[in-house]
Amino acid sequence: QQQQQQQQQQQQPTITIPPYASLYPLISLHNELQTQLSSSSHSTSSLSGAALIHFFSQSYAPTLLSHLSPLLKSSQANTTTRSKLYSHPHISLHDKITLVTPAIFKEIITLSDELQISEEASIAVYAEASDGHVIDLLGTDDDTLEDRSVPDLARELYFYERGLVLDSLQMVIKERISCGGGSETEPLAIIVGSDELLCRGLIVKLIECIREMSLRGRSEKRELDAPTYHGSMV
Repeated sequence: QQQQQQQQQQQQPTITIPPYASLYPLISLHNELQTQLSSSSHSTSSLSGAALIHFFSQSYAPTLLSHLSPLLKSSQANTTTRSKLYSHPHISLHDKITLVTPAIFKEIITLSDELQISEEASIAVYAEASDGHVIDLLGTDDDTLEDRSVPDLARELYFYERGLVLDSLQMVIKERISCGGGSETEPLAIIVGSDELLCRGLIVKLIECIREMSLRGRSEKRELDAPTYHGSMV
């Protein structure tokens, strides 16, 4: 009985991994945007036009803007979480207790360090990349994807999802320009909906994002160009 209790304690999850879509919401947001834009030329008085405006106000604008800054933010390694996970390699993933093998643990930690994301975010994207549907998502034209390792697919998926911030914004801008705008008394839904982005400070956030990316790029270039001292034995 004591041995059984010890086994149960060992299998208690060290950490609980949130659903992938809650940590990386941009794929589902992008898909929903594509669906909603089919009614972009509708008037604000129509049901479809009102639905588009509601989508921008309650979902698209807050989610998009909240993910502009995290494009640049990095997460420091959590040594406590890593130590616990190494000692008790069980996690709660998709509401199931899952064992993290030593090989997978190493890949998850490497992924976390390389992408500068938390251990939970690393596990979530790693688990998602293990699913076969990711190859179709990333592009069926690339035959080499099927031969890629899970960590490679996880990196590909991570940057694909991050890139949807600007991709979806480009879709909105094109749709707004091409729609014609409607009348002064009754503007089209896409105009009213996308105005929500401007009211919430999109331009300022984009400028800040570009400035920070430039500063980071120059900093990383200086680090790469810095001479490396190699000691010698006399």
